[in-house]
Amino acid sequence: MSSVPFATKTWLACVFLGILLVIQYHFLAVSTTPLHFAPKLEASPLVEWAFVPSRDAENPALSSDQCDKAFPKLYHEIDRAVAYWKERSHKIGPADFNIEDREDGDMASTVMIHDNNLILTNGGLAGRRGRATLSMLYRALQGATAAGETLPTVEFTMTQEDRSKVSGTWNETTTVFGAARDTSSDFHQRMWVMPDFNWFADPPQASGFLEMRRRAAERDAPLVAKIAKVFWRGHMWTNRPVREGLLAAAAGKSWGDVAGIDEIDGHRHPDQMKNEDMCRYMFTAYTEGGSWSGRLKYQLNCNSVPIVHELQWHTFYHHLLVPDGSEQNYISVARDYSDLEERIMPYFGDPASAQRIADNAVAQFRDRYTSPAAEACYWRRLIRGYAEVSFTPDPYVKVKSNVSGIEFQSTEIRGQPFEVVIL
Repeated sequence: MSSVPFATKTWLACVFLGILLVIQYHFLAVSTTPLHFAPKLEASPLVEWAFVPSRDAENPALSSDQCDKAFPKLYHEIDRAVAYWKERSHKIGPADFNIEDREDGDMASTVMIHDNNLILTNGGLAGRRGRATLSMLYRALQGATAAGETLPTVEFTMTQEDRSKVSGTWNETTTVFGAARDTSSDFHQRMWVMPDFNWFADPPQASGFLEMRRRAAERDAPLVAKIAKVFWRGHMWTNRPVREGLLAAAAGKSWGDVAGIDEIDGHRHPDQMKNEDMCRYMFTAYTEGGSWSGRLKYQLNCNSVPIVHELQWHTFYHHLLVPDGSEQNYISVARDYSDLEERIMPYFGDPASAQRIADNAVAQFRDRYTSPAAEACYWRRLIRGYAEVSFTPDPYVKVKSNVSGIEFQSTEIRGQPFEVVIL
């Protein structure tokens, strides 16, 4: 038997030694690395990111690409406004949002965004509503930073007034950020629709929006296990034609549980209920108030069937309401609710169809388009869209100082950072 050549022996020895070294390195790495410090495995570039509500719905730091994939239908109002201003061939400047010219100056704030920082440049916080709205915008900006993105430098005025007060003649160029747009007003074409304040919190009527979402989900149940009635509570001092129409339509009906809750002699009305307890009902009714009403976002976070009358005021998500077809997510009724009984009675005898509407509403809104992640994505796209048709402000002012008889010149941010004014 011939002996193995020396070169072959040497090659086999090297291979064997290499295997031993790999095994030893792997053993040491595993045995000396604590489990909770184990390096995070990177997702394969071949696996495309997809929105998962249980993981992503409350994340304000999605990237722009993730926002687009998660919420492709979200940006209707932004696209409308950008197209309007481009058609006007007008670049928005400081004179177009001068807070001194507004009738609602105490409800308005002029703000600037620079390097993802939020700065108040004119006006005040505009009360509780303003603090909530600015806090929400601040959170969206922090999310952009966490996602590694920097938004354009812009300046604009936002109003907390219900009706947004966009007035003037058709050829004016004044504009404002507001919570809802009057679809019957040509002036309101100039508006930029932003999320309203109670996307952050609305005490004492409601808790923080994150907590309200949790409470709504906690009350999930099949429709057949819910109270088989139409629920509504609200004040009667505003938008009486719509609200009185609802009360008249449900008066004396076994399926109606609707009531006005204006205070009685300065005391809480006995029919007032917790906001989230409307989720115990099979149907929940929406009514506009002074303009829009914040109640709809809460209704859409229940797994009940929303009933919505013909709308005059549109918020940033109202275009996502689908009145019929396989994706129907609410029941549409006349503005005065005169056809309410006719529209809802078939569903008492067909709970499966009613359940499909409720399930669609949850999938479209709670899981996706009324989520905190969607709200943050909307803010960031709103800033980018506005920047396309607006001037770029100078964020700094020059200041002089004298130190030990020597004069120096430096710069300061123009305005007060949000972190200062919120205190």
